[in-house]
Amino acid sequence: MSELKATISAMQLFNELDTKMPLEMVLTFLDIARAEQNGELNTIHELERRLEIPYRVAAKRAYYLADGNKQSPKGGYRLIRVSIGKDNHRERVIKLTRKGIALVDQIYRFHSEARAA
Repeated sequence: MSELKATISAMQLFNELDTKMPLEMVLTFLDIARAEQNGELNTIHELERRLEIPYRVAAKRAYYLADGNKQSPKGGYRLIRVSIGKDNHRERVIKLTRKGIALVDQIYRFHSEARAA
């Protein structure tokens, strides 16, 4: 399996979640996963900083990947969990859920197979 084919397979996983999932949501999820795996602080403020987007946009994307928007049927993938920070109750901490970890594992598996081929 080539690296390009592995990337296509990984993108199809997101397509299975939602055929209309915007690319910025995919990239946001991948950034959250990368930061968590590198042991980096994962908060909405850090997401704002890393992606160079306004806080409100970072928060909207995080909640879209978590429980979704209560006013519309968009999002709610439960790939991440957003919770209140322990030391700073105004901070929102982001963690991958089991579903999110499983998705990352599948993506790694596709790329590992591509390298082995």
